[in-house]
Amino acid sequence: MALAAQVQAGWVFSMTVKNVRSSAATGAVTFVTNEPVQNPNNCPTAEFYGILATDNPKQALAILLTAQATGAKLSFYLPDGAGCDGFGRPRVTDVLIGTP
Repeated sequence: MALAAQVQAGWVFSMTVKNVRSSAATGAVTFVTNEPVQNPNNCPTAEFYGILATDNPKQALAILLTAQATGAKLSFYLPDGAGCDGFGRPRVTDVLIGTP
């Protein structure tokens, strides 16, 4: 794959967080990276990534905001079979600064 991101077994590596949004209404978190969106599950709304309220987004939000504030590279997991979030975005279940 010739994109800036590296994808291996569901993990996406070396992404830079551009924007982060936390929804008070739904409890979900969404984020955008500077690199092209990876969409292995062919979600219909692939402008940004989604973390469901049921996937403990508070911890993910802290990691995303830290990565955004410091410019640190982010890695995250797009699980096969979990597909898209409830709004048609690629669903993320794990995030971390650095690589797993």
